[in-house]
Amino acid sequence: MAIGSFAPISMANASSLKTLSYQDYIPLQRTQLRNQFVSFPLFNPDLGSLKSVLFSLTGEVEGSVKIENGDAAAAFITASLGADVSVRYPDGRELLAVLPAASVSENFLAGDGDLDFIGSSVKTFTGLRNTKTEQLILNDGFDFLIGLGDINLPVFGDGKSQATGAGNLLAGFQTFAGAKLKVVYEYEPLKRTITPEPINKKVPEPSLSIAALTVVGMGLWLKNCRLAGKTENFVANFRDRKPKLY
Repeated sequence: MAIGSFAPISMANASSLKTLSYQDYIPLQRTQLRNQFVSFPLFNPDLGSLKSVLFSLTGEVEGSVKIENGDAAAAFITASLGADVSVRYPDGRELLAVLPAASVSENFLAGDGDLDFIGSSVKTFTGLRNTKTEQLILNDGFDFLIGLGDINLPVFGDGKSQATGAGNLLAGFQTFAGAKLKVVYEYEPLKRTITPEPINKKVPEPSLSIAALTVVGMGLWLKNCRLAGKTENFVANFRDRKPKLY
């Protein structure tokens, strides 16, 4: 697995389409690269309809070279430090490849007849480094990228270093290769219709119904009427009573 875990890069609008990006990388390692993988999420079909997939592969090469001229005369020698970096389909077929290379050229003195990296005809070059990026767009054939979870794609890195310019020369290379893969999903989002829920405002019911209040009111009214009637009878009786004489 890659040492650097996948990370989302961006999510942007493009008219009605949207994009979702991820990237993963393989750090510099000695060639030949095997059993290395870049990982990123599959496209979730719940997001919408996938329209295209962009792959952007950046290959990196770094290292050094030691060269000895073995010719009897001076020579102009060029050394190229390179690596063939590729990302494969899950079944091993090549998906995308890139060949970064770093070159150096120098004049070399005539050799002493022995190819042993000793003498004035020997030079060493360190810190050679370069990167190169290639892209691929899939407008179909990307069903293997649709689903849930993550996908792991194999990464290979094969050394492609060489030296030329003399009929007799000795070259020793130290070649390291790395890779960074960026994946961009372009898709049309699902159209979802949101129906607002109706707002029902309930009028609070009174604790006593109108009918109950009416009954209570009638009872009080009748009670008042009875009291009023008793008072009138008492007053009338009092007026009619005659005082007794003893």
